[in-house]
Amino acid sequence: MINVLFIVYHDLKVDERAQEELLCLKKLGNVTIVSYCSIYPDPEVTAFYNEGEKRDYRAFCKKAVLTMKRGGYDVVVLHDFYTAPLIPKVRRYLPESRIVYDSSELFYYKKFIKGKTFNAKMGVFLLLAEQLYLKKCDVVIAASIERAQIMHKRFKLKMLPLVFDNIHKINVDYDEDSCSGKYHDLFHEGRFTVFYAGGISDERMTYDIAESIGRLGDDYFLIVAGEATDSEKERFKRFLSDKSISNCVFIGFVSREDLKYLLLKSDVNISAFALDSVNNIYCASGKTYEGFFLGKPLLAGINPPLKKLCDDHHVGVSTDDFGAGCVQIRNHYKYYADNVIKYVESLDYDNRIDNLADQIRDRLVL
Repeated sequence: MINVLFIVYHDLKVDERAQEELLCLKKLGNVTIVSYCSIYPDPEVTAFYNEGEKRDYRAFCKKAVLTMKRGGYDVVVLHDFYTAPLIPKVRRYLPESRIVYDSSELFYYKKFIKGKTFNAKMGVFLLLAEQLYLKKCDVVIAASIERAQIMHKRFKLKMLPLVFDNIHKINVDYDEDSCSGKYHDLFHEGRFTVFYAGGISDERMTYDIAESIGRLGDDYFLIVAGEATDSEKERFKRFLSDKSISNCVFIGFVSREDLKYLLLKSDVNISAFALDSVNNIYCASGKTYEGFFLGKPLLAGINPPLKKLCDDHHVGVSTDDFGAGCVQIRNHYKYYADNVIKYVESLDYDNRIDNLADQIRDRLVL
């Protein structure tokens, strides 16, 4: 069995992609994790994290370097651009180790180059590191074939990145009585309910979605869940008031259990991104598949991957007029719902993690 070091600046208790990667890496060998916070209990994994589980990037990097210096790792897996500056550290302290780099997002550092805030400057540093060092990795993983092709050309990689799609399923159970007590006012018989878990964000088109569905009247209802700052909540509240939209509600961040309940009770799931960056244009949304696995048709934006999904498999409507798309799905609901079932049955979901492990073994000749 080989020894694998997994370095990830995310919370594995909630990050679905990182959780799946851990399952994959456990198939390769013995896994040690470095993160900023503790992971869910797993006796098979050794975990190191920041004191007090603080989201402290400098402390995280220091912990990662100290772990590298211990030696004994055959493969080092780095997750997302937060770990890109650590690539030369791996080459220095673990010169015989192979490096696997997973990119669940795809940004160009020039997008942030004019920013003056600390976060903007940090973005420049991280993304520039990714662009400079990615060629030093033995295996690169992307979240979609479109992103893989772009990365291959943009970063001048020797090989096309492996593709590990964000095909996620909500594998938790919910408490019916608890959820019904919290959300029973949201669902009315005869009303077509649309669910959106993208939070309040311009780049996720929350305002366009709310305005389009708001014009449909009381026979339709939009539930918006997800993260938002206090200022974003207040702005959205004013927006709904100014536009006289009464068939939309923002319920904030919800647990995975509640998310499953809300999706099951709703009629349609939404996935949409503004066409303002490579990452958003070629989106790889796991929430899309969470809806599919619960039998829900998709109301999608016109991003190429979402449009192709709808055009090829007829699992929903891709449109820049969310109101008209919503009406179309309602008028032909059985057609789209049946196609969702067929599409889900065609996915090799149960073997996707095994397949990724096999592809990594082949690339690294393990």
